[in-house]
Amino acid sequence: MSAVTRLENEIYNLAVELASCTRISDVAAIQVIDSASLAVIPYAKRDFCRITEALQRYSHGDIVITSVGSALCLSLRTAREESFSVRRGDDRIGA
Repeated sequence: MSAVTRLENEIYNLAVELASCTRISDVAAIQVIDSASLAVIPYAKRDFCRITEALQRYSHGDIVITSVGSALCLSLRTAREESFSVRRGDDRIGA
């Protein structure tokens, strides 16, 4: 299994687990955006704060949560660090 697939599976499983243990009933959908992030789409905008707080409470800082349009984007912190390292490496090679 590639690192990308592992990250995708990990973040998807984590989001499902978080939604389950926080009993979030106002989530309309969970969609994978790319290998390192996914979108949690609430039924209504008013649910953003409650869902964000619930996810932050259970993620222990492993997930970065940002608002993207009408969804919450969850990204693995380790994946962001890895992609940053790759970009820096590419810059050095191209210089």
